[in-house]
Amino acid sequence: KVRFKNAFEIGCAIGVLTQKLAPKCDRLLSVDYSEVGLEEARKRCRDIAQVRFEQMQIPQQFPTEKFDLILFSEVGYYLTREDLLITKQKIIDQLLPGGYLLMAHFRPHVESFVLNGDIVHDTFLQDYAQFFKHLGDPRKRFLMLDLARHHKRYRMDLFQRL
Repeated sequence: KVRFKNAFEIGCAIGVLTQKLAPKCDRLLSVDYSEVGLEEARKRCRDIAQVRFEQMQIPQQFPTEKFDLILFSEVGYYLTREDLLITKQKIIDQLLPGGYLLMAHFRPHVESFVLNGDIVHDTFLQDYAQFFKHLGDPRKRFLMLDLARHHKRYRMDLFQRL
């Protein structure tokens, strides 16, 4: 049975996934930019003691604590490429060695999205590809792809921090 000591959920919205994730975590920090969404999430998870909610604009605001799980789901395509690269580096910096990064995003282009899900995920896969291009220099690799599920509409990738 998988258990996480300290997890971080980026873009919790109204807390549907937060509620499902919380029982697997000793501590869970769930953030969103929308205070309206956070109000709903707080109500939904009011009886779950290990969850705390904060309003944050990623990547301008980012926690300084370390995590063994970071969930980055359905938010990456709202970022500019520059902010996505900053977010990627902050995720890598705050993810403990051996910790997991779980990403899930909608793949088709949507007018209101700056990027699409494939661009978001491929940005994180660049380290992985660069690693093999440089004949496996471990200093150039931070994330290892553990699991990839690509469907027509959604994409999910699970990375482990080296």
